[in-house]
Amino acid sequence: MTFPARAVAAAATLLVVAGLVAPPVTARPAPAPARSQRPGQASRSPAIDIVDQRAVIAADGTFRLTVDVSAAPPGGRLTTRLHRPVEDRDQFRESQFVANLPDSVEDVPAIETDDVPPLDDGTRRLTISIGLLQPGGSSAGTLNLSRGLREDGVYPVVLRLEDDEGTDLATAVTYLVRFGSDREGTRPLATALVLDLGVAPTIAPDGTTRLPAADLERLSAVVDAAGRHPEVPLTLVPTPETIDALARDPLRGADLLARLRAALPGRQLLDRPYVDLPLGGWIAAGLDEELTRQRDRGTAVLTEHLARPDGRTWVADEQLTTDAAARLRQLGVDQVVVGPGVLAAPADDNSELDVTQPFQLATGLASPLRAASVDPFLQQGFTREGDDELIGHHLIAELAVMFFDDPTGDRGVVLRPPPRWRADAGRLEVILDGLEDSRAVLAPTTIETLFERVPLATTDEDDDGDDEDDPPVVRRLAATSGPRLDGYAAALGEARALLASFAGLVGLDAPIVASFDQRLLVSGSEDLSPARRDRYLAVVADAARSPARAVEAPLRQTVTLTAREADVPLTLRNRSERRLEVVVQLTASRRLEFPQGTRIPVTLDPGSTLVNLRVRAPVPGDTPFEVRVTSPDGNLELAQTRVTVRSTAVSGIGLILSVGAGGFLVAWWFRHWHRARRERRAAARLAHPVAT
Repeated sequence: MTFPARAVAAAATLLVVAGLVAPPVTARPAPAPARSQRPGQASRSPAIDIVDQRAVIAADGTFRLTVDVSAAPPGGRLTTRLHRPVEDRDQFRESQFVANLPDSVEDVPAIETDDVPPLDDGTRRLTISIGLLQPGGSSAGTLNLSRGLREDGVYPVVLRLEDDEGTDLATAVTYLVRFGSDREGTRPLATALVLDLGVAPTIAPDGTTRLPAADLERLSAVVDAAGRHPEVPLTLVPTPETIDALARDPLRGADLLARLRAALPGRQLLDRPYVDLPLGGWIAAGLDEELTRQRDRGTAVLTEHLARPDGRTWVADEQLTTDAAARLRQLGVDQVVVGPGVLAAPADDNSELDVTQPFQLATGLASPLRAASVDPFLQQGFTREGDDELIGHHLIAELAVMFFDDPTGDRGVVLRPPPRWRADAGRLEVILDGLEDSRAVLAPTTIETLFERVPLATTDEDDDGDDEDDPPVVRRLAATSGPRLDGYAAALGEARALLASFAGLVGLDAPIVASFDQRLLVSGSEDLSPARRDRYLAVVADAARSPARAVEAPLRQTVTLTAREADVPLTLRNRSERRLEVVVQLTASRRLEFPQGTRIPVTLDPGSTLVNLRVRAPVPGDTPFEVRVTSPDGNLELAQTRVTVRSTAVSGIGLILSVGAGGFLVAWWFRHWHRARRERRAAARLAHPVAT
């Protein structure tokens, strides 16, 4: 179905105003004057609540409607009026508020409420029947139309509870959907119901976990409704962190997870990041690597606990930007579902918005995404206040209106509740029942099948009415940049680097490392406030720095070496309860050498560890060297100290020189002594000559 953009805005305004000033679908005015009540029965306002009705009937079928009437006064009655079919969705939405109703067809004979015995809670259960092409007369609550209804369509049925003076006390509007036997050439409207399965993060910054009972009940409502309708194709979008939380709970969580696995056959399971992210802001902040990490972890969790998810289909939120769409395309996503308000308005105000056909979504790359848009009015049906049964039927009836707009066209629509929808079991049950029972006009399907079955919308630029050779419609996103997360991006990068250093100290397989990594992933959740988000990062960063407070090195010390090469003892103390794999880094001048190298891996068990550092001092004298104890990657310093080496050993060259000098002196002395002796002998011979 197509409708102008201005009409969309006008209709949306009408719904907002109607929600503020018009009575709700089930009217509940001020209480009537006091009347006798059953003992223990609480006072109620008059109301009409739908209990059960058929979604679609054939040309010769019977429309049956069961309602509960509350607080009917003595002499009250229930009237029912059948109107002609609505012409379009605008009239349909107005008719829900008893406005702009088509002409009436006929009235069903009224039911006197006093003639119906009350139930235990004081309500009265009434049945209205409208037979098409049915013989016989009419009676209270029963209308037989021997000629039936002439045309297919969606017929408003208005119910009013009146007092004995004819004053309206409560009003409800539901719909009879008539689809005849001549169905040749018709194509049911492909209807892809997308159900999210996620709650706010269950892991606190300190690592404690909590899955509130209310969240568990909400998830159970969706899973159990899907399980009761195995023949209805669905697209399920679970949040991996929520699935992790269910797997941790050995009782109710594990049981719910088992029921979810049982409900998966025939359904499409979509891949997701570990937590729901403000994707546009993440890409704008340069967190591409973190996005990959989120997707990898999400895929692993879903594969482990459910099944291998579909990674080529993405369900986006209002944070989608052009840059984010481009990044998704690079990650292998080629089809996307966008929410209301995400698309930019067409440049031409007269161009039409068609939510029943996919289109191309510009990404700024050569290859666009295949996209479909969630219908905003259908999405409102999940959150409107009122009788759940009635509003559920309204949603099915509106889908039927869309079908009758072009019953022979290949068209489809995406039906998705708002994010974090507080699932109402009754309303969802009615919707699934309606999809299952309305296959003549609606074809329940997955997102995957919708894209396969429904062709792309085309522009018809040549106005020849033939769309076969026309280019596809290309839409653009309204947001060009997401929310700024620069501060978070920098803090996350710092925490991630500290965690890498910590993992090198305690071991990559240590459970505490996985816990810290999980908390960094959770910190990206769009459900968190900025302060709460920063708290996750601060806790992990502080814990990753804790070894720096646990490792101690001795104060400065001086060691005397009596040999050229010896071990210098260094005692390190580990005050933590974990074994730490550290690196001792040594820095000195050229006067010292380290035969073991300047980076020495050391294992520090809790307590004291003696490390012998091999040092060579080629030159005697005092020479200091620096000792740093760090993480294996060198980014986290745990302790430092300075050691002075005092070498008293003589070097090889010095020894040679000393020996040489000593030999020279001995030789000189011996030569000097020998010369002096000869001179003394010569002098003696001269003084005492011997006679010949």
